[in-house]
Amino acid sequence: MTGRVAMGWSAKTGRPSNIPRDLTDLNGPAIDPKPRVLWLLRMTRMASPLGEVKEFCAQATALGHPLGSDTLSSIENGRRAMSAEVITTYERVLHKRPGDLLGPSDALWRTFGSIGLRHTSHTTRDATWTELERLEGRFQDNQMTGGDWLSFSNLVDMRDGLMLFPSVQEEWSDRLVTEMMRSVGAAYIARCEAISRLLHDPQPRRAIIQAVRVATHEDGAQGTIDAVAALGDAPRASALDEVLRIFSTTTGGPRTGAALALQQWADLGEFDTADRDRITRHLVAVAHDDPTEGGEAAMVVAPYISSQLTTALLRRSGAEGRVAALPTRMRRPPRIGQYLSAAANYSGISTDPMLERLLQEALAHEHDGRGHHALVLLGASPYREPIAETALDIFASAEPPARKAAGHMLTYLAGPQHQQALTALLHDPELSVQAFALQALAHSSGVPADIDLHEHLIHPSLASATIYAAGMSGHPDLASAVGSRFVRGDVQQSAKWWMAHGTRVDDAPA
Repeated sequence: MTGRVAMGWSAKTGRPSNIPRDLTDLNGPAIDPKPRVLWLLRMTRMASPLGEVKEFCAQATALGHPLGSDTLSSIENGRRAMSAEVITTYERVLHKRPGDLLGPSDALWRTFGSIGLRHTSHTTRDATWTELERLEGRFQDNQMTGGDWLSFSNLVDMRDGLMLFPSVQEEWSDRLVTEMMRSVGAAYIARCEAISRLLHDPQPRRAIIQAVRVATHEDGAQGTIDAVAALGDAPRASALDEVLRIFSTTTGGPRTGAALALQQWADLGEFDTADRDRITRHLVAVAHDDPTEGGEAAMVVAPYISSQLTTALLRRSGAEGRVAALPTRMRRPPRIGQYLSAAANYSGISTDPMLERLLQEALAHEHDGRGHHALVLLGASPYREPIAETALDIFASAEPPARKAAGHMLTYLAGPQHQQALTALLHDPELSVQAFALQALAHSSGVPADIDLHEHLIHPSLASATIYAAGMSGHPDLASAVGSRFVRGDVQQSAKWWMAHGTRVDDAPA
């Protein structure tokens, strides 16, 4: 399908006669990361004023990566091997921040590919040490970006022969984990990917697991779900003991994160019979001891272990009629046509099968990990703006199922231009809408400093979402929450945590 090209996507950037598509079964156990990465690169180039074929190739060549139009076509059509070096070339030529494209691509390839994305090792030991010295200066100045963390994780890969003193590895791991816990957007994705890489080598793995353990046990810590869930990117045998320990001995965010780590391993087919039996014992014990929160966390994992376990846990909770087993077919999400129409009007490409596939996964998200990666890829793509605008329209007016899906999407895709509309939704009569709006603001432009959050901070159903949004925004009501007799103790602890660690990390230029 040729497609028409709108004003924003110049015809000189190349008309996609064969848009990359993922041919795996939408309802199957796996996806194909390669065409997704190719799609991201091609669409990002096509949407950029710097993406004209001849100019793009000339700029890449000038940067030391010789590229001709035939080679570019071979790359974008999958006829050449993909590597991290190719993706970083796109970032440099298109003036993207380091890690903006590489972070999502690396995460996708590592999670769903049979082998990870190929990285070029530093050619000499001198080059390795030169890069480490550069990074050390950035670290000491508190200026590490997502791209810097990706470079660091590549340096300490044992194949490069660089091993750091344990105390140095621990210091850097502590910083990386705490930054990830309060980062947003591309900065968050790149730090998550750096953690995932480090979890695949024994020495840095120990330091990362210890950093997660310490950071998530701190009073009032925020972002604990993501920190623990990241352990699911480690080889199962190396981290299962720690994840089960967290699941069985903690509550709240750390337990939920542990459940998501277990779910990811299960969804990727990592467990053998002995593992499943062991996990079953832990799930049953936690659900028995804590039927409410523990039972809910157990149900995140149970459908991925066995239908018998799922039924037993539902019976124990008195919710036998609830549908909790994994869906057998992914239904077409409501309002998906509205998203596709908006994207087509924006890009001028009337049919994009990869975009439709990603939207199906993002809006239905029965497989949490698959929905997450779909949203991350959409957020890194030039389609982010029209998809976010459409989600905001649906979120403000649609029926409950579509509204919930749109709210979830906005927590990934909302940008500064949506601040006013999201702020207005903080007074919506539905508490769930207010909660989504708070999270979307936290992950985009932040809650404006002149918005009074006091009523939200004392509301039992909104206090947790509000303190997170306030912390990510550096909001002045953080200070007033501490010591207030109207604010819950755990919320005050979180306010203290934010004041001690600082606000959001977004890699914005200083």
